[in-house]
Amino acid sequence: MTRRDTELWRQYCAAENAFISMSMKLAKEAADQPALIRDALQGGDRGNALRLLLAQSVDASIPHLDRLVRLSAITQRDIVSSRALVGRLHERET
Repeated sequence: MTRRDTELWRQYCAAENAFISMSMKLAKEAADQPALIRDALQGGDRGNALRLLLAQSVDASIPHLDRLVRLSAITQRDIVSSRALVGRLHERET
């Protein structure tokens, strides 16, 4: 392992920790997180919204079920995340 590898790993860990911290802050402080996610699912931030929903409880996905079903059928870029979220909701019901 090179010194560069070690530095890249350190930077990756710092970025991952910052992401987790910001996700927690968003969950605690956003006045209307479902509205933020709804808007993001319809726009260019869709991937970010899907990753956030995957990190949250299944209940956070319920308000977005209609959009998630549509995305799981038509959006190539985000199809895996969308289907995973719909699958989690389906498993919850069975």
